[in-house]
Amino acid sequence: MASADGDAAPLMHTAMRRALFLDGLAGCTPRGGELRESLYLTGAFSLLDRTTGTSFTRLLQTTKLPPEVGQALIERAGPCAPYLALVEAIERSDPINSRKHRESLGIAALDCNLALLRALAAAPTEQGEGHPAVA
Repeated sequence: MASADGDAAPLMHTAMRRALFLDGLAGCTPRGGELRESLYLTGAFSLLDRTTGTSFTRLLQTTKLPPEVGQALIERAGPCAPYLALVEAIERSDPINSRKHRESLGIAALDCNLALLRALAAAPTEQGEGHPAVA
C-alpha cells in the first residue's frame, strides 16, 4: 500500500493539482459551470486508488460522491471523463492526445494553459508551501 511507506505524498499533491486544474477548466466550456464541483472532486479523488492500494469500486462504495465522479473514475465514462483524460494526457506529455481531448471539449489552448498555470501556482508544494497566484 502506497500510504504505508510514505509514497503517497507526491500522489496527493498531484491529485490536488489535478483538482485545481479541472476546476479551472470548468469555466472554459459551456457545461463546465454546472460540473465545477464534480470536476474538482474527480481530480481530487483521481489517484486515491493508488494512494490507498484499494480499487475505486471498493473506495466509492462507502463514499458519497456525485454519480458522474464515480462514473469517470471507475468506468472512464460520463461528463467528467474527458476532462480527466485531458489532464492525464498533459501529465504524460502527450501533445497529440492532449490536443484531441482539449478540442473535443471545445477548450482553447490559451484557456487550457492558463488553467494549468493557475493550478500549478495555487497548489501547495510537497513541503506545504503555496505559490503566488498567477495573474
